Amino acid sequence: MKVTRVDKSNSNGTGLRGTFTSTYQNIVDKLGEPDGKSGDLKSIASWTVKVNEKFLSIYEYKSSVEYLGDKGKELKDIKEWNIGSNSFVWSDIKILMEFLEKK
Repeated sequence: MKVTRVDKSNSNGTGLRGTFTSTYQNIVDKLGEPDGKSGDLKSIASWTVKVNEKFLSIYEYKSSVEYLGDKGKELKDIKEWNIGSNSFVWSDIKILMEFLEKK
């Protein structure tokens, strides 16, 4: 199955489906640089992908220095990421996780 990076506008309507652990650099190596920050800084890094005609989003949420100040983490140090989708097709999420874990 193919994982394809798509425009952030395709993430509209996605909701939290779970979390996973990865380094920021690993995600960048696999998907490229993130989309921009949200206007309220609740998320400073996100990616939108397409798997099997479904849109999924990977994003940091409320854990950055930009949002939390001294209690937050620098982007390069964030390891906990959220995954959102506009469906509950777990097999698509599994495909994305396998793609990110591939060496």
